[in-house]
Amino acid sequence: LAVMLKNRVRYYLFLEGVDLKVSDVSSDKCLRELKRLYLSDSIREVILELIELIRQISPRIRELERRLEQCGKGIRAIDLLRTIPGVGVVWATTIYAEIGDISRFSTRKAFASYTGLVPVVRSSGESTYLGGITRTGSSPLRSALVEASQRAARVSPSLRRLYARVSYRSNWQKARVVVA
Repeated sequence: LAVMLKNRVRYYLFLEGVDLKVSDVSSDKCLRELKRLYLSDSIREVILELIELIRQISPRIRELERRLEQCGKGIRAIDLLRTIPGVGVVWATTIYAEIGDISRFSTRKAFASYTGLVPVVRSSGESTYLGGITRTGSSPLRSALVEASQRAARVSPSLRRLYARVSYRSNWQKARVVVA
C-alpha cells in the first residue's frame, strides 16, 4: 500500500514536470524539496495528503511485518522460502499459507497446475493451441510468485536470460509469468 501511494506521489510530480532526485518521497528531504518547488495548489495539497498517509501507515506495516516474522519463526518452510531472492517475510508467509505441505504434490507439474501459472491447452486432432495462464488455484499465491519472480530475474543470471528471451519474443508481462 505504501509503495502504491509513493508511486502516486511520483505520478503527480511527473504530471507537473518534476523529477525529484530522492529515493523516498515521504522523507524530510523530499518535503524540503517540495516546499522549494512551484506546484499548483491542488497538486501540492494532494501530494502532502498522500505523504501524510504514507507516514501514518508505514509504522503499522512495519509492525504487521514484525508480527508475521514472529508467527513464522521456527517454521522451516518459511525460512527456506526467504532464502529465495525477492521473497521476504510477507511473500514467504503468503506462499506457505497457500501451499501448506509441499509434499502433497506428487510432481512439479501438479504444483505448477495448482498455482494456475500453466497455459491453457486446447487441442483437436493434430493441432494444439497454448493460450494464457489457467488462473485456477490461489490468486494470492500467483501474485506472490509473480512478484518474487521480478527480483529473482534481476539476481539470477539464468532467470535474467529467460526473462530477456521471453520479453524479446513477447512482452514483459508474459516474461514475468514465465520466470515465476
